[in-house]
Order: sequence, then C-alpha cells, then structure tokens
Amino acid sequence: MATGPIFFFFFQNSAGLLVAVTEADINFFTGDSVCFFFTVQNGDDPPEPVNLSTLGIAFTIQRDLQSAAVITKTVGDGITVVGDGSSGQFKLILTAAETAALMAFYIYSIRLTTLDDQVATSQIGRLSVRQSPLWTYSGDPRLCAKDSVRFLIGDTVYKDQQFTDPEILHAINLRSSSYGAAAVLCRSLAAKFAREADTVDRDLRTTLSARSRAYRQAAIEYDNQALLTGAGAMPYAGGISQSDKLLQELNPDRVTPQFNIGMDDNEIPVSQSGNETPPI
Repeated sequence: MATGPIFFFFFQNSAGLLVAVTEADINFFTGDSVCFFFTVQNGDDPPEPVNLSTLGIAFTIQRDLQSAAVITKTVGDGITVVGDGSSGQFKLILTAAETAALMAFYIYSIRLTTLDDQVATSQIGRLSVRQSPLWTYSGDPRLCAKDSVRFLIGDTVYKDQQFTDPEILHAINLRSSSYGAAAVLCRSLAAKFAREADTVDRDLRTTLSARSRAYRQAAIEYDNQALLTGAGAMPYAGGISQSDKLLQELNPDRVTPQFNIGMDDNEIPVSQSGNETPPI
C-alpha cells in the first residue's frame, strides 16, 4: 500500500472561505491500494493546523475541469479525519478495485465545506496513474522463452530494467524464437539510444551513439543465430545421400534434367540411365 504525507496551506479570502495556495502531485500504479495523509494548515507565520472537526471534506478525481468526476471520496467513504481534527490531518484511502479503472493523468481537487455551507474548492495538483511495472526473471533461462530472451540481451538486473515482460512476449510473438526476439529488442534499444545525444562534461563522456551501434550489430548477429538454429529457414544439401538421390530420381513428378553425365555418349547402352542416346 502506497503512503505519503501531503501538506497544503489554506488562507481565508474576503468571503471567509478557505482557499488552497499550494499544489502537490500524486503518483501511483494502476491496481494499487493507496493511502495518503493530507495536512491542512492556515497561512499564519508559522502555519497552524486547521481544525477539521467542523468541516466537510471531499476529494475528487477528474480527467479535466470540464469532465465529470471519476472518483469522489468523502468523510466516512474513503476519508477519515485523524483524531479529533485538531491536527489538521485526514487520511484518504483508494482501494485496488478503484485504482484498477484508472490510467493516465488526472487532476484532483479538495473541497472543504463549513457548517454554514460555505464551500471552498481548489485544484490541488495532478494525479498520475501508471501501468504497473512487470519485470520478472527466474535466473534460469531454460525455464521459459521470456527468461531465455532476457539472458541473451543482458536484461537480468532488476535495478537496471530494459524491457517489461509484455514487451518481451510481444517480441517473441513477432519472431517465435528467443534469438529472433532478441534481435527485435536489440533494434528497439538501438533506436532508443539513437534518439539521445552524446554528451561531454569535462572528464565525463556519455557516448550513447556507440551503444546504439552495438545494439544494431547485436541484432544482426541474433538474426543469423535464429537462422542457424532452425528458428527460420535452414540450408539443405541434396544429393549427398544415396537413398535421397535415388528417391529424387524415381520421383515421377520430377522434371527430367537437361544435362547429365553421359548425355553426349553415342554408345548403344543395354539400358538407358539418363537422357543419353536411346538404344535402337
């Protein structure tokens, strides 16, 4: 469960309403169960907590200000005031089922309502919901094609991830072999680093173009390996087996060769073995 404190300050405008003056972004992954603590403070110097015991609180998620709310949470329904409210803190909980329906960027707003129904609504910040990172490696490339591909391209370090599991499975689907999929992914990495510029900062040099060339060369080598290991077309050498040669000659659908040994012989053979001069 993701947790994190979010502080924002309120001041009273000319109408006596509390209005937010700072922003904070919220980030989590789709399908996460999230819990955030918000602290409401006034604009004094130093700031003091706003007593929430007499205030209504509503948390709303929208695509934009013109769209209907995707999720709305209120006190007793996802929002809990901490203690007696004097600390200015409240807790927000979003369940995994609720966040599973979210993807991309949203805005969130907090609405405070006083006992005399005065309402202060303010856009507080952006809410980013991303696809959960899917990266797994067993350490044994023999177990599955996905791990075999990770082994080939060196994507075996969790803290230095290059491709997600779905991306590798897509590459396997395109080429149907570990070597072929490795070639697809290396070309993808070559394109990625080709977009970046080389940088030099005193003694620190970053040569991403060299990495791009290395991955392009690796893609060519993996393509060759895919062919040699039977993942693609395999070379065939005919006529090196007596039985294979005999089967080819006896094949009634085989076109008679225009050139063969003995085709220009003028001797009258006992029996014809090719397209030489036929016996009289």
